[in-house]
Amino acid sequence: LLVSQTGLYCMSNAPSTDIRTCVRCNFECSWRQVAAEGRWWTLLTAHFHHNTIEHLLSNSVQLCVGVVLLQNLLLPAGWLLLLTTSCLTSSLVSLVWTYSQHAPSEAISVVAHLWPRAVSSTWWNEVLAYNEAFNEYCELRRVELKSGFPGHLTRRLLGEGAGCHEAAAQRADPVCPSCGKGHPMTKCVVNETCHCGGCQAVQPLHSALLTCPACQVGFCGDCLEEKGLLYDIATIVRLYKPYEVWKEQSTRGSLGSSAMVQSIMAVVGCWSLQLISLRYRCGSLMLLPAFCILQPIYDATILFRAHHGDGEAAEQSNVSLSHVSGFVVGTLFYIVRVSLIARSSLVRFPFAVGQGRA
Repeated sequence: LLVSQTGLYCMSNAPSTDIRTCVRCNFECSWRQVAAEGRWWTLLTAHFHHNTIEHLLSNSVQLCVGVVLLQNLLLPAGWLLLLTTSCLTSSLVSLVWTYSQHAPSEAISVVAHLWPRAVSSTWWNEVLAYNEAFNEYCELRRVELKSGFPGHLTRRLLGEGAGCHEAAAQRADPVCPSCGKGHPMTKCVVNETCHCGGCQAVQPLHSALLTCPACQVGFCGDCLEEKGLLYDIATIVRLYKPYEVWKEQSTRGSLGSSAMVQSIMAVVGCWSLQLISLRYRCGSLMLLPAFCILQPIYDATILFRAHHGDGEAAEQSNVSLSHVSGFVVGTLFYIVRVSLIARSSLVRFPFAVGQGRA
């Protein structure tokens, strides 16, 4: 495990751009990587990659401590189950958290009708269809709002489902008042003198007119202002901001073995508490539970502050949630194991030399 993590760190800092790109695409977990590009394996592989030497060393030391303490407690199958479950759980929780906190509400309302209403044989296909439509709408909506022409890319996605009417009412794209067909008007620069389709005023060469692609009627700035067809810039900016935030958050990759470390620390803490309850009273054993719970307590305070609107804590909330989920998985793992295996096989002290107990 440590060798693979060190190797990936070296590859992520390799001089070759292709190698660094390959590592980033296959060993970083984000919403875009998993839900949009289908790189589902990053749910697991991201936990073997570190982007800084400090991150790598910190997690490596804690992994070594945990493995030394638990080397006689868990069989290889137990290690595999613990580490795999903690990795997958923390990655999925991180993706769900990103979606719940940053997904644009307008996009959710537009594609809400695609979400399956009941569990059936086609449930998974319906979920995939919802995910594909949501990602497509977010990307197109961000592009069209940034370009200043809302509606010209997502118009075909609207008109389906109950939630789309509210979103459509918020759009600020001007439509042609001449032909009555509701075509969105686009800006065109005329190469010769012409007349405005509204006030009939002569427009000089290279004038910019807002033109209907269907009836080819163009309107000058005075007519646009009079008819109320100018873009509402404030509305466009307000609609664009959630999509820009979503683009940033959905492409932010999570990586590192912190979830594995926290799951191992949780098992160490539970195991030491069980030994203490069985009247083992050595000094180092008494300190283990306190050491193991420090990071989860810190992460819990981060999540509490983020829940109450602290912007700085919100930036760290995804990482803290990954830590907490790993710790919860480790705790549940130990509780289930205790309930399934006889107590005598669980309390062997790992530092015993030639004896069953210390």
